[in-house]
Formats: sequence, structure tokens, C-alpha cells
Amino acid sequence: AQGSKLAKLRSDLALAQTLYERQAHLWKKNIGTEIQYLEAESKKNSLENQLANAYAEFNKITIKAPFSGILDEIFIKAGESVQPGTRLVRLVNLDDLYVKADFSEKYIGKINKGDSAVVVFPALHKTLHSKITAVGQVIHQDNRTFTVECKVPMRNKHLKPNILAAIRVKTFEQDNAVVVPTDLIQQDSKGNYVFTVAVDTTSHLAIAQKVYIKRGHDYGNETMVLSGLVSGEQLIDQGFRQVHDKALVKVLDAP
Repeated sequence: AQGSKLAKLRSDLALAQTLYERQAHLWKKNIGTEIQYLEAESKKNSLENQLANAYAEFNKITIKAPFSGILDEIFIKAGESVQPGTRLVRLVNLDDLYVKADFSEKYIGKINKGDSAVVVFPALHKTLHSKITAVGQVIHQDNRTFTVECKVPMRNKHLKPNILAAIRVKTFEQDNAVVVPTDLIQQDSKGNYVFTVAVDTTSHLAIAQKVYIKRGHDYGNETMVLSGLVSGEQLIDQGFRQVHDKALVKVLDAP
């Protein structure tokens, strides 16, 4: 009905415009009366206003998506009346995907916009390289995290909205660091320690040596040692929870 109304108004305005132009042409030649000219002009202006108002009303009942995409699902039926805020359709555009993740507040200041990131999709066994495009400015009170976003750098037909993903960001880097398996680190009242293999100066046999260390950053199953160990030392990894300082140990060749 609204479309028919617009079509009729456009047709009436076209006729009124033609009549006005003819009447204006005659009036310039002093043919006809002024009232005929004014009536033609008034009718044209009136129809222009009616058409403008009709378009405004038409735009109010026309739903336009803010982006183009694939119509994935329709939630209403033809002829159904809807209210503002009603979910109408699901429109999907795979050209501009991004990944969102929450990071612990301990990483505040260590993750910044523009930092390199690795995006992992476990279900697809796929890894993509990207950059951080947004860092949240608010700490979520429920889990003490802030939100980080990064865009997916390429279109991939296998990626779907809401697919599970993880963001990996490098927050620390150091060359020539001493790193040990985290599981081998134990703790007592004096601090953190590991057992290394030493040689008894009297018997010349291999013994366990309790060495206190200062822990650094952890990543995965490894921990950086800031002090207490030097590169190349042998750690006891089999039965390390049963040995004690100065206990005899047997060094086995690697398989």
C-alpha cells in the first residue's frame, strides 16, 4: 500500500510540475492570470511536500541492515507485527571477523594495541597470525579480567561466528635464559629448590644436591630460573620427590 501511494504521488507531482512549467511560461508572456500561475505553483509545492513526507514514513517501516551479508535465519513470519528491538533475522558477513578473549588483570600494561598475536582455532587445527586491534579499559569484576580483540587477517570459509578460539600474546622475552620443567620445582620453608646431580669429592659418586633457586616467569610447563642454576647442570627428574640432599643417585643414559 505504501508503495502504491508513493507511485501515485510521483505521478501526480510529474503532472503538476509539467502544468506549472507551462503556466509559468505563459505568465511570462502575459498570457493567463496570476491566480492560475499561483495555483499551479501551490499544487506543485504541496505535492512535493506530500511526497517528501511519504518517503519519510516509508523509511520508518523499511528495515535496512548496516552491512551486507548472508541471510542465515529469519525469526518472524510474513505479515507479523513487530516492535522496536524485536529480533528479525540473522545476517552473517564473514569479511570482517574478529576474535575476543579475556586476559587476567596481571597482564595490564603488558598487552597493547598493535602487538603481534597468534590466533588458534582448536576445532580447525588452524593457527593465524594477527595483531591486537583493541584492549579493554575496564576490569570485569566477576573474574578480574579485561577484554582483548584482534581481527582475523584473512577470509576462511571454515570460520564461523562464535567458533572457539584462543589468543596468544608474547608478554616477555629474554635471550639465554635458564629454563627448567615446572614440575621439578619443590618448596620448603626456605624457598623454591630443585635437585641437581653433583659428584661427591670423597667417594666420587653421583649424589643429589639440593639447590635453592629464584623463580622467574612461567609459561606452559616451564619456568625461568633467575638465580641458583647455570646452563648445563643436570636435574634429577626421576624420583626427585623421594631423594634428599647428599643422597646417592644413579645417572641413566638418555633413551
